[in-house]
Amino acid sequence: MEVREALVEAGKRLDKLQPLRDANTTSMERLYDELASAFAAQDMEQALKLTARLQYLQRIEEEIHERMPVK
Repeated sequence: MEVREALVEAGKRLDKLQPLRDANTTSMERLYDELASAFAAQDMEQALKLTARLQYLQRIEEEIHERMPVK
């Protein structure tokens, strides 16, 4: 299932949003490591691709945050 579809399905239910947030955080952490490696190797083409992916994941994180119930 696509992440955006999962967000729509989750609505504002914490029990559905938290696993999505956890998976997204893991993906972002992995991308940070890959991005650091790309910069270290001076592979700007790969760094650009990874940056675009990271921006997408950051937007997902923001959407999850907006949907999370306030305690």
